[in-house]
Amino acid sequence: MSLELIGIGYSPWTQKARWALDHHRIEYKYSEHLIMVGMPLLKMKTGRWLGSVTVPSLVGGERPLLDSFAIARWADKQGSGTTLFPAEHTDAIELWNTKSDILLDAARMITTRALAENTAALAEALPFYLKPVPGSVAVAKQAALYVIRNYAIPGSERTWIETLRKGFLELREALGNQEYLLGEFTFADVAMAASIQAIQPPDPQYIPLGPASQRCWTRPELVAEFADLLHWRTQILEKHGHAFWD
Repeated sequence: MSLELIGIGYSPWTQKARWALDHHRIEYKYSEHLIMVGMPLLKMKTGRWLGSVTVPSLVGGERPLLDSFAIARWADKQGSGTTLFPAEHTDAIELWNTKSDILLDAARMITTRALAENTAALAEALPFYLKPVPGSVAVAKQAALYVIRNYAIPGSERTWIETLRKGFLELREALGNQEYLLGEFTFADVAMAASIQAIQPPDPQYIPLGPASQRCWTRPELVAEFADLLHWRTQILEKHGHAFWD
């Protein structure tokens, strides 16, 4: 049975998983998950009928892998190419991935709230085969509200922005003048480069977002402040990205 990665193309969590799989040249089929309405199919494919299940999920192997970090660790053991998890950096990589998740949790709340109120962005998020369907934008709005309800974290937009600022200041300090967080390219760089989408999406060649969606993802108050980190992400993508989510 062939491997299938189920994800959301614009999601940084999906991007982290795809980056690791492609880095290690692991063949897989990619399937786009439809928020809310695609949940029964996701539960069927993962075999997880009880409890919560989310994407990215990798199915078709010995057991389903249900988050980007688990997928990346598995890929590192199964695939070819240089390791993204050097043994001496294992704890540090896990810590940076946790920091990445905290940043992305905050970004998801800010961005999804903006998306829910932006008809153009909701239309852009629809798969091509649903765009002509009457009422599809209304369903997309319900999907955005579903995300807000089911992935809620404490706070407000102000506190979430401060979470982002604090996390990216920490990243800046850790990088210093280095090319990589841990002296060599590891999953720590993957996780934090993906997280910078919380400030502004990368070039559309990497994340094909429409203009309305790009505006919803962009935090103008952070773009100028963290221009150096945006530049760092661009360098990481140019050197290691290789269009991994085509």
